[in-house]
Amino acid sequence: MATENIMMDAVKNGGNRQELHEKIRTLSMEAGRHVKEEGRDNDLLDMIAADESFGMNIDDLKKTLKPENYVGRAPRQVEVYLRDYVKPVLDANKEVLGLKADINV
Repeated sequence: MATENIMMDAVKNGGNRQELHEKIRTLSMEAGRHVKEEGRDNDLLDMIAADESFGMNIDDLKKTLKPENYVGRAPRQVEVYLRDYVKPVLDANKEVLGLKADINV
């Protein structure tokens, strides 16, 4: 998903979608090889930023890759689950949860 968004941002900057798609595919495979075969860090973003056809620097790429852009409703779903399912169980068992155990050997 993230590479699709990077590609679309690069198209907005005047890039050719088909060419950028192929470049992202090639760069992704190269970055994967760096990680899997050479034990290096994933340098995909650095390679994209270094390629002038994307018209994006590393700061532009990081803005596109903000995690909140990719989690959808997950934060709200977690809040609801905690409120509706976990909290009632904790409240119903607060006496048990509040006990302290001493271990004597």
